[in-house]
Amino acid sequence: MGCKPVQNKKMWSLQDTLKLKNMLEGEFLASKLFVDSKLIDSIDVQFGVHEIGKDSLLYLSVSNFGEDSAAYRDNYYILKDTIKSNISSSIPIFNSNFSSPSLIDNHFHYWGLKESDTKTGNTDIFAMKYNFSNHKIDSVFLGNYLIATDFRDYFKQPSFENENYYYQNENYIWTLNKSFQLLQKSKSNNKNQKPINI
Repeated sequence: MGCKPVQNKKMWSLQDTLKLKNMLEGEFLASKLFVDSKLIDSIDVQFGVHEIGKDSLLYLSVSNFGEDSAAYRDNYYILKDTIKSNISSSIPIFNSNFSSPSLIDNHFHYWGLKESDTKTGNTDIFAMKYNFSNHKIDSVFLGNYLIATDFRDYFKQPSFENENYYYQNENYIWTLNKSFQLLQKSKSNNKNQKPINI
């Protein structure tokens, strides 16, 4: 893949793309991330590499790169200069397995998960929006649920369409307006279905 400048005109590139597969995640593409010809990490191609501000990169790492059945998508990192930091250490209630983040208009949207009952395993679920520039966080409580799965894509990546944000899992779609206020909760019969009021 082509090179792009970042970090005071340093160049980053993706090389050696492989198709990997494991029992839990199925097939996914992974590549090696280089900055100025230096190998930094292995990354998930679907999430990609995102430039944050003027000097940082955001990506989802892949562990055991090249070992087909043993490879898996791991943690989200921010790379600044040569130092990488796990994003879980800088934003609240972020879960690398289930938060399924996306970048929309330079804001980091993700599912916030906070265990509310250690006996039942029930979890409070939030729609979250984080601004990398001023570190402002917006959150909207979506409900309390039992997450009885290990499937990391159970929560879909948040999306923006027709002036609304959409947060969707296997069962429901939550629609929020541009001011990040909850408009409706809808049944989700398939991954491409638009909201239908309930």
